[in-house]
Amino acid sequence: MPRFFVHFYDQRHAFRDDEGLDLADEAAARISAREAAQALTFDLRDEIADWSAWRVEVVDARGRTVIILPFAEVLEPVSVHAH
Repeated sequence: MPRFFVHFYDQRHAFRDDEGLDLADEAAARISAREAAQALTFDLRDEIADWSAWRVEVVDARGRTVIILPFAEVLEPVSVHAH
């Protein structure tokens, strides 16, 4: 199973994931990145009010950036359509 690392950045801060997660594929990494970003904003809600400059970067085990998401996109509710 591939290993992915989820990092968070703005112009002044960096939260780097040095352990990573074994996930099935990039789609699973995207979901994990969204969840981690939402958890980070909740955990730091008293310290950081404006997340607009933040982004999530997902890197594979080879160091290749496979996903970059601005927090504005990450923090939008995911729409689920019932069928």
